[in-house]
Amino acid sequence: MQIAVLAPTYPDEVFLHYLHGLTAAQRALRTRGTEVDFCFFDSNSPLSRVNYLGGAGELLRMAAHDEFSGVLMLGGILAFLDDGTLPLFVRDAFSGKPVVNVMAKFTGIPSITTDNEGGINLLVDHLVEVHGYRRIAMIN
Repeated sequence: MQIAVLAPTYPDEVFLHYLHGLTAAQRALRTRGTEVDFCFFDSNSPLSRVNYLGGAGELLRMAAHDEFSGVLMLGGILAFLDDGTLPLFVRDAFSGKPVVNVMAKFTGIPSITTDNEGGINLLVDHLVEVHGYRRIAMIN
């Protein structure tokens, strides 16, 4: 099984987190007898000859090839299409293939998101209640 992965161009450290997670998933699936390969389409890839804002259609065309069993969209790569037409756009581009989006929630498309605000609240509560810290700084 081959999965197309559409990804915006990230700094290396962000991409490595995605790559680590996908590699771990691939290993776990292989232990259960399922072979999965990921084919990456980067938004600034010389192969795609596109840029992030202008080239999503080209990335979708490349990922829609028959050899791919499904599509994984990372980082809200199609967020600029979130005017209500994105589910129709994805449905038409992938004609029934499963599609999952990571990092952004779009109506009508299965999405995996994080609760950053809730996570920070839990972290600060832990630092205050468990460790007794009162002076906390964030360097971003």
